[in-house]
Amino acid sequence: MQNPNNSIILVIAHPKNPDKPSIELTNVCHRIKKQNAAQQLFNHWPNLRQASYKLAGYLTRYWPDPHKREDSLLAACLNQALERTDSLYKNDTDGLEIQKAFIETIAQDLALSLQFSLMIRTKSAWLPHEVNGNPLDEIIQSNPISSLMWTDTPLPAHDREECKLICASRVFSLNELQLGGLIS
Repeated sequence: MQNPNNSIILVIAHPKNPDKPSIELTNVCHRIKKQNAAQQLFNHWPNLRQASYKLAGYLTRYWPDPHKREDSLLAACLNQALERTDSLYKNDTDGLEIQKAFIETIAQDLALSLQFSLMIRTKSAWLPHEVNGNPLDEIIQSNPISSLMWTDTPLPAHDREECKLICASRVFSLNELQLGGLIS
C-alpha cells in the first residue's frame, strides 16, 4: 500500500459528499473573504467562473495545500488568484491581462496538487487517484469511500513545466490555456 519512507500528510475518514461546485466555490470565497473580488471577476468573465467550478470539483475542499497557506489547496489557489486580479482591477488593467493573470496563478498553484499522492480507500481496496481521471468530487459522490489519504510522495515528473499544463487542462478551455501562455 505505502512505501515506509512516505509520510502521511492527511487522512479523512468517511468524507462527506462535497457540495455542488457552485456552492463549494461560494463557500470558499466567503471563507477567504474574497467574495467581492470573485463577484467582480466572474461578472466580467463568466468563463472564469465556469473554470473555477471545475477547479472546485477537481480539488474539493479536501485537497491539502503543500505550502499550508490556507485550509485547502482550493482556498489557496483562489485566494492567490483573486488577490492578484483584484489588485489589477484597482490599477485599471486591461481585461485580457486580468484573465491571463487569473489563469496563470491558478495553473501555477494547481500544479502543487502533484506534490502529494492521493490514495482512495473503497470498501475493498486502496486505489490511487489518477491525475487525468475523474474529479475528486465525482469520485466521492459515485463510490462508497472509507477514507482519503494523502502522502508526501510527489507524482512522477511533478516538478516539470508540463505538469502545469496537464493540471490546468482539467479546468481551463483551450482558448484559456492559450491566453494564459500555457500553450502557443
